[in-house]
Amino acid sequence: MQPLLTSGLLLALCGMAAGQTVPAGWNIIKDAKGVCQAAIPPDWTPATQPGMAKTKDTGTVLVPSGTVVVTSDVDRLQPMPKEVQKLLVDQMIENTDQRVFYSNKSSASSEYNASVPGKGGKGRCHAAVSFQPSKVKDEIAKQIALSIVQ
Repeated sequence: MQPLLTSGLLLALCGMAAGQTVPAGWNIIKDAKGVCQAAIPPDWTPATQPGMAKTKDTGTVLVPSGTVVVTSDVDRLQPMPKEVQKLLVDQMIENTDQRVFYSNKSSASSEYNASVPGKGGKGRCHAAVSFQPSKVKDEIAKQIALSIVQ
């Protein structure tokens, strides 16, 4: 029974670490305070504002193929209440005190939002990844959102 428990714990820890691993060749962007960071693929460009990046999209400036915004907040991370979920969330993926991760979809774009606790449980770090599914793969957008760390 002990080896089975150890294997299960190892798998759980590996799964948690996977959300915070930066893929080879990806770049790091940090929020304006330098507290939170997320990883972006090499074909995305950091914006002039700290904590922002976008796809190298030569199309319409107002609606790029994809954008990411990384922020920090003084509020402590808590699971999102059901009432708020009804207003903001299409699909809740994880809703714990360690990560709130959900998606929203409209006819033209999709968005992943992920929040994790800040250092020492103070504050929180948040990543919002907006993208056009026809131009950015869902898995890439999800991976960017899950890369948020303090």
